[in-house]
Amino acid sequence: MCISAHYSNAQNAEEHKKKQSTQNTLSIGMEWYHFYKRNYSFAPFSVWHFSYAHMLHRGLSVSATYSFWRLAKQYDYPPTVFIESAWDISKPKGTKIEMTNFNYIDIQLGYQLPINQKHKFNFSLGPSFLKAQNTYVKDRAYIYRPNGSLHFTSLSTLSIESNYYGAVASVGYQYTFWQEKLNAGVVLRARQYWENVPFHILYGVSIGYNF
Repeated sequence: MCISAHYSNAQNAEEHKKKQSTQNTLSIGMEWYHFYKRNYSFAPFSVWHFSYAHMLHRGLSVSATYSFWRLAKQYDYPPTVFIESAWDISKPKGTKIEMTNFNYIDIQLGYQLPINQKHKFNFSLGPSFLKAQNTYVKDRAYIYRPNGSLHFTSLSTLSIESNYYGAVASVGYQYTFWQEKLNAGVVLRARQYWENVPFHILYGVSIGYNF
């Protein structure tokens, strides 16, 4: 009887130790963006992210994620979202015409729904901080040709880094393997920011290490 109780206590202690040792996850991922309001879709895996998650209690977790756009090697510049046409004379000087160099910091509260020991779904929501480089129309000059057509003679622009605040919602799936130390999965995020930032979503893959 004592031996059985001792074995049970040891087994429970081992399970508790195992749970305690897998409360944290470090992950890296690659994503693909699509801007719905502007109908722009970029090359697969044009965004990278690094994430840290900590399990709290009964499936609840808190996470911090940093994401950034990588350079498009074939063009040597990052993906660009066009907001307005620089050649539209109905738009005044100072109009924002494009955005690029997106960098995100997300803080999310999440819930993990286990299907079994290896398969899990994740749902999370939280505030998001965005830093991006915006390009504005500084000045432009044009003339009307004899046939009445418009001809631009010059255009100058101004680039400024700006900060935005908004929210991000995520849904993901994870498959755990190698004694529950590694996980691989897919993620879908939706981002909405205040001011003139198009609503956009991302979908991608990630791999993480649990400890």
